[in-house]
This record gives sequence, C-alpha cells and structure tokens, in this order.
Amino acid sequence: MRELIASGETIPVPGVYAPSIAMLAERLGFKAVYLSGAALTGLLGMPDLGIITLTEVAMFTKYISEKISIPLIVDADTGFGEAINVSRAVRVLEDAGASAIQIE
Repeated sequence: MRELIASGETIPVPGVYAPSIAMLAERLGFKAVYLSGAALTGLLGMPDLGIITLTEVAMFTKYISEKISIPLIVDADTGFGEAINVSRAVRVLEDAGASAIQIE
C-alpha cells in the first residue's frame, strides 16, 4: 500500500463485498480494492446506518484478504465507537488483513 501511495499516481480502487468480487478485480488488473461498508451491509440485508459490527467487518476483511495479493482498504465507518474503540478497530482490522482503513 505504501508503494502505491508513494507512486503519486491516481489509483482507481473498486468497491468489493466478497472474496469472489475482490479476486475478479485483481484479475482485471486493479492494484487495490476497497471493502465498502455500504455494499457489505447491503449483502447482509441491513441498511447502511452504522449498525454493522467490528466483528462482522473483520470477518469479511479476513475472508477477502486471504484470497488476494493486492492491498485491501477497509471502510471502518466511524471507528466503531469512541477513541479507544477506534484504536482497537485499527488493530483488529490490521490483524484481519487490512492494508489501510477509511474512517468517516
């Protein structure tokens, strides 16, 4: 991920919600993918209102990161709570295979 950022080029990053979609994006030549919170909540039949849990996001992060070799950027919504929760979310998502996270 650091190499992509350091390149200074604009990198198109498609939103994904499942390992198969991430694998397809990688095969199509994308250099990174983005686990979209809106897409993931839609897949789970929930509205995108911040009700998905860190555990659910980490689970899908792990499923996806295990199947691709390109960086995975993860939508961490608002960090799943207060500052201490954000710190924990960073560790949990990194352990699950996130290369970067996006916090609103």
